[in-house]
Amino acid sequence: MFKELYDSGMRPSFPTINYSSASNRIAEALDGCELSASELEAAQEVMKVVKNKLDWYQLILSFGRREIDNCGIGNGSTFYELPTLLKSQLGALQVVYSVDINGYKKSGAYSLTITILEDYLKSKGITI
Repeated sequence: MFKELYDSGMRPSFPTINYSSASNRIAEALDGCELSASELEAAQEVMKVVKNKLDWYQLILSFGRREIDNCGIGNGSTFYELPTLLKSQLGALQVVYSVDINGYKKSGAYSLTITILEDYLKSKGITI
């Protein structure tokens, strides 16, 4: 899909290092016992670098497959690719939230973090 989008004229919005840095911040935010604030931080990292479908695929490639610590002592860790990690870990209820990134503005209350991210990605024509 990446090659098809690139061949159609779509280009990444940022240098490769931006996707790599965002991947690192997402992994850090979701490593171990995340809180609703760290979940929203991870979702916003995705939003910052994904302006089109090619950006989404570039972020997935940059993230690769990473080992993420499970919550709690002795619970080990799990290897995730980005879409699976986001679907698995962004389950906190955001009591009040506000997003203003890349021309996308939305605020509200009582929404799951994954729903907030899915709404943003949907506005770019992307499904996790």
